[in-house]
Amino acid sequence: MPGPRVQGKDQEAPGGTIYARVTPEQKLTLLTGFQRAGFVVGMAGDGVNDAPAIRRADIGIAMGEGGTDAAREAADLILRNNSFAAIVEAIRMGRGIFNNMRLFVIYLLSCNLSELLIIGACFMVDFASPLLPLQILFLNMVTDVFPALALGFTETGEDVMRRPPRTREEGFLDRTAWREIGVYALVICAVVLTGAYFARNVLGYTSRESNNLIFYTLLSAQLWHVFSLPGAGVSLFRNAITRNRYVWSAILLCVGLTGLAYALTDVRELLGLEPVTGWLTVVVPVLLGLIPVVIIRLLKQVGLLGRRKKELSHKL
Repeated sequence: MPGPRVQGKDQEAPGGTIYARVTPEQKLTLLTGFQRAGFVVGMAGDGVNDAPAIRRADIGIAMGEGGTDAAREAADLILRNNSFAAIVEAIRMGRGIFNNMRLFVIYLLSCNLSELLIIGACFMVDFASPLLPLQILFLNMVTDVFPALALGFTETGEDVMRRPPRTREEGFLDRTAWREIGVYALVICAVVLTGAYFARNVLGYTSRESNNLIFYTLLSAQLWHVFSLPGAGVSLFRNAITRNRYVWSAILLCVGLTGLAYALTDVRELLGLEPVTGWLTVVVPVLLGLIPVVIIRLLKQVGLLGRRKKELSHKL
């Protein structure tokens, strides 16, 4: 069962649609011909004579009911109920799991990189008070971890089976993913520092107050950041991530833990947080943290960020 053809291969595939009375040697010849032509090939079988081709295929599939031990040992996948429909479901689930793992890593790397950029910028221009070590630890242990874990429960998109298979040369994070990570981090960093600069130079915030604004805004931006991840062409309010109840639960948990840390006087002092003096102290960081989501979504809608249509990205 040859799958979609991989780009960059010019060799012709074997002709014909149906082959009958094929010997084990001919199975290997046909399979190798499709692979050399750039196809991702799956081989399903149950007999000893199928074992060489099953082992050579990109995905070897053996029958669980009535299949020989030789076929099962050579296979990558065993169908316990002998249903070919299970192959399609396995591919769909595998692609969904891979996509969620990639979302997990992209989210964590972009959040951590934004923290590094903010700290580096504060030191380089001697602006405000950079994040304190315990503040960084709090962000990494609370606002990074729980939303990232929740992304692992994101449902598989409807178009996942219309995407071509990944090539063996493609890494876990391709160029598009690394570009997204860099842009995400830069946007978050720019918004957080712009807000702190305005507060420091226009509103007259002290160094400690500016530090608190950076901390709260970065915390807010990282929580909102999960909604930046859906690809272009999908609704901002209705997508797989907004439908993921674990994401909302993780955000509420992070907000609750932050409130608890503030309520405990000793913890608040360890984090270097000043007492809240008004509702603006809470509302401003929340609104500032939402700005990166708007910017990133606009960049994706105009085609300056994200996967292009020819890449057939997984629309969440």
